[in-house]
Amino acid sequence: MDNREKEKLIDIYARYSSDELEENDFEKLKTGVGKRYEILIKDHEYQSFFKALKDLRHELDVTLDGEVDDQQVKGCLSLFHAKWQNDDFQLCKDVIKKGIYKTWTKDLQDYFDNGCEMIAEWKDYFISYTNRNLHETNTDFEDVIPAVLGDEFYTRTKDKANCVPHVIVHYLNGHGLKGFFDKDNITCGDVIKEEIYKHCTAVYAFVQLVELETLKYDEGKTNWCFHEFEEFDRWVTKTKFEKYKRYYFILTNETDVVFPRVPHPKYGPWKKKITERAYIDNLSALSHKEIRKKMAELAEQIWATRNQMLEDYYS
Repeated sequence: MDNREKEKLIDIYARYSSDELEENDFEKLKTGVGKRYEILIKDHEYQSFFKALKDLRHELDVTLDGEVDDQQVKGCLSLFHAKWQNDDFQLCKDVIKKGIYKTWTKDLQDYFDNGCEMIAEWKDYFISYTNRNLHETNTDFEDVIPAVLGDEFYTRTKDKANCVPHVIVHYLNGHGLKGFFDKDNITCGDVIKEEIYKHCTAVYAFVQLVELETLKYDEGKTNWCFHEFEEFDRWVTKTKFEKYKRYYFILTNETDVVFPRVPHPKYGPWKKKITERAYIDNLSALSHKEIRKKMAELAEQIWATRNQMLEDYYS
């Protein structure tokens, strides 16, 4: 069974309901498949693929029964979400896009496409931090970092990068989340700012490590932590997802150490948001076991927000 035959089957199951296909001993299916039908029905791969399509079409028919317009779209998104981590989630999308999707208005198609993007492409979190104070920050956490990531990692990395975000990512990913962490993706923010902006506006949560250097204003220098916050904040407002808990600020030290005594006026709204949404107000006061517990709770909150946003989107 080749890909063309698979695509032909998908087209057939996208076009007809289960009841229509089962009429007259699968006449429409036989006609659609053509001369190779008798050969294919004896093929193990075909049988497996056929069963997956048949089951999927039945689920879709149940989901769409009696629904019209936007309720069809939301029903399809609900089914797609349920299939998201299964092997047949792409098959589910293909059947919808090649069938009922074509009957919707452009607005409904856009709504479905946006929902699919949220389900399949958004990351769980974006982590924002600065390397500008890496030596002092790494020293403040010189007991925690090796305890979590090992002595070898700490020795190899402490003079090159802020290690604390690595600790946060280690725990969040350990709980099954997937995030954007630029250690794996970029070397210089100014070179790929559009890439950064793309990633920080396609996530469910914004996690920012805040220290004194974070809110330091240097004339003529780009403060990426500020720009990442600003971009995410604008996007949240624009997309009307403001009611959800999506900001998680983690302060490395007490507020009187972290916040500049003479803050730049430009950073006023940012500082206010940090104060209002601080998830941890003094990370340095916690042991690595306490940090581990807080990160587990953070992962749970992010995952709950993700599911609530999706359910509200298609309910």
